[in-house]
Amino acid sequence: MSELEGLFNKAIELAGQRDLIGAEQILNQILSSQPDEPNALRMLGSMKLADKDFVLAADYLQKALQAAPDFAIAQIELTQALHLSGDTTEALSSMRAFLDSNPGNLLVWQALANLLFELGDLKQGNVAAQRSVELDPFYEQTRGAIEALNSGNPKDAEDIFRKILVQDNNHIHALVGLASLAMDREILGDAERLLRRVSVIAPNFSHVQRAWSRLYMKQSRFEPAEGAAKQAVRVSPESAECWTSLGTILAWGLKNREAADAFANSLKLEPNQPRVQMSLGHVLKAAGDFDGSIAAYKKSLELDNYLGEAWWSLADLKTYRFDQSDLKQMLKASDETEIKERARDHASLNFALGKAYEDLKDHSKSFQFYALGNKLRSQFESFNLDRLRTQISKSKEVYTDQIFRSEPAPSNPIVPIFVLGLPRSGSTLVDQILASHSQVQGTMELPHILSYVRELGGTVEERLEDTTGNSKYPSSVLQLSDEERRALGERYLKETENYHLGSPYFVDKMPNNFLHIGLISQILPQAIFVDTRRHPVACCFSIFKQNFARGQSFSYDLEILGKYYECYLDLMEHWKTVLPGRLHRVIYEDMVDDTEQQIRDLLKHCGLEFEESCLAFYENDRVVRTASAQQVRKPIYDTAKQAWQGFEDYLEPLTESLGSAIDGWRS
Repeated sequence: MSELEGLFNKAIELAGQRDLIGAEQILNQILSSQPDEPNALRMLGSMKLADKDFVLAADYLQKALQAAPDFAIAQIELTQALHLSGDTTEALSSMRAFLDSNPGNLLVWQALANLLFELGDLKQGNVAAQRSVELDPFYEQTRGAIEALNSGNPKDAEDIFRKILVQDNNHIHALVGLASLAMDREILGDAERLLRRVSVIAPNFSHVQRAWSRLYMKQSRFEPAEGAAKQAVRVSPESAECWTSLGTILAWGLKNREAADAFANSLKLEPNQPRVQMSLGHVLKAAGDFDGSIAAYKKSLELDNYLGEAWWSLADLKTYRFDQSDLKQMLKASDETEIKERARDHASLNFALGKAYEDLKDHSKSFQFYALGNKLRSQFESFNLDRLRTQISKSKEVYTDQIFRSEPAPSNPIVPIFVLGLPRSGSTLVDQILASHSQVQGTMELPHILSYVRELGGTVEERLEDTTGNSKYPSSVLQLSDEERRALGERYLKETENYHLGSPYFVDKMPNNFLHIGLISQILPQAIFVDTRRHPVACCFSIFKQNFARGQSFSYDLEILGKYYECYLDLMEHWKTVLPGRLHRVIYEDMVDDTEQQIRDLLKHCGLEFEESCLAFYENDRVVRTASAQQVRKPIYDTAKQAWQGFEDYLEPLTESLGSAIDGWRS
C-alpha cells in the first residue's frame, strides 16, 4: 500500500467515525503535495455537501472533475450541490455536458433520471431512467439476485452478486447486496467492510445510506442509523423506500409520531404499499392511537387480503373483535394457494383465526388454528431444547456465589431495571407501572445484552458449527478483566442512552435476559432485577397463542413450552441462590388481587418512593411496543387469569410436560 493510499484510507476511517475535522486535515495533507488529487478533492466535496456547505462543495467537486473528467461520482455530487444551492439549471447543464463526453455512464444517467423526476419532468426522467437500464450490463443479474432474496434463496443471490463483482468490482448494487446478506447472517464486520468500500464510490447514494442505517441498527447505534436514514431522504426525497427506511429507524428509536409521518410520506409517493400501511398501524398502536392503527391495518388488507401479518396485528390488539365479514375473508384467504406460498403470512393468518374463534367461544376451532399457526412457524424456526439445557448447565457451573462475592462496586449513577422472565407473564404491566414513576424511563425490549452474548460466544463460524451449546459463552465472561467488564457495562449505558435521557432509572424488559443475569450482574453491578411470573399453564398457553415477530422459537410446541418453563424455574432458582436479595419476584395473579401492596413492594425493591401515579399506570401515554400495548392502557383486570380455561381438553401435552412446575412455580 502506497503512502497516498494509507492516508486516504485513514481519512475514510475517520469520516466513518464522524471525526470530520480529522478526516479533513488528512485530505488537506494529501492536497498539499498533490493539489490535483481527484479522490481527495471529491471526498472533501462530499463532506462539505453533507455539511450543507453547497458552494464550497461545488468548488471542490469541480476541481475533482477538472483533474478527472470521467469521475462519475464527483459529477453526481456536483449536480447535487448545485441543485441544493438553488442553481438547478446549472446542475442539469453540468450533468448533460458530462454525458456528452461520457454517454455510457449508467450511474450519471440514473442520477439525471432522479433529478428530473424530482423536478416533475416525468417524460425526460423516464427517458434517462430507461437509458440507465439499457446501459447496466448486469441489470438482469441484479434483478435475479433480488428475486432470489425475496424468494428466500440467499445463497443464489450471493452467487449472482459475486459473479457480478468478478466482472465489475465496483458494482454498487452487488456490493450493497453482499453487505445486506452479511447483516442477515450477523457477520457485521464483513458488512461494514463492504459498505466502506462502496462508500468510496457512492457515499451519498440513497440505497448506500439505507444500508448504513440498517447496519447501525444491527450495531444498536440509533443516532448514526437515524442520521444515515435522514441523509438517504435528503438525497432522494422522491423515494418511497427511503421514507419507509426512515420510518422503521424512527420507530425503533421510539419516535413513533415522527415514524408515522415518515410512513405517511412514503404512502403519499406510493399509495399501494400494504406492508408500509401495516407499519404505520404498528407505530400508531405503540403510540396509543388504536383507532388509527385499526384503520391502517384495514387499509393494508384492502391492498393485500393475503397479508396475514396485518390480520394478526388486528388480533394482537387483544381488544379488537373480528366481525362475520372479517371471518369470511380470513377463511377464504386461508384456503387459497397464494397465501400458502407465503409461509409467514399463512402462519400469521392462522393465529388471527385462532383469536377470532376464541372470541366466539369456539375453543375447538380456535385451538385448531392456533396449532396450525404454530406448526407452520416451526417449519422455518426450529428450537434446540438440548442446547438450552447445556447453556443453563454451563451458567450454573460458571456463575457460583464465589464469583459474585468479588463483584466490582457500582461505577455509574444510571440504574437499569431488568424486567425479565417469560413472555406473557405480566412483564409489560410491570414495565408500565415502573415507567409511571417520575424517576423511571420506560423503554422496550432492548436487544443489547443478547448482542453481547453473541459476541462473547465466539465468531459466527464457531457458533454455527457448535450444535450443543455456545462454545465460549458463558465461560468467556470469566476471561474478562475488571476493566473489560466495566467497559462493557459503560458500552451498554452508552448504546441505550437514547432511550433514557434525563432519568436516573430505566427499564430494559427483554424477557430472555433471564438467561444472562450472571453476565448482567458482572458488567452492571448496580442493575436491579425483577422476575415476573404467571401460572405456568396460563403463561405457556398465552405464549402458544402469540405470533411473535422473532426470538421465541420455543413457543411453537406445547411439550417444549412446558420443558422451557421448567428450565426457566431451574435457572431462576440458581440466580436466587447465588445473588441473594438481588431478584424481586412479581406474581401476576397477586398483582391483580392486591395491586397497591404489590406496587409498593416492587418500588421498595428498586429503591424508589411510592408514587400514586404508579397506581394510575394506565393513564401513561408513553410508547409501548409489545403485545400488551392496549391492555396496559386500561385499569388492571382479572379476566386474563383464567383465559386458558375452556381449552383444557387440548392442553394435556403442556400439563404433562410441566409436571411438578404446575404446583411449584411460586417457590
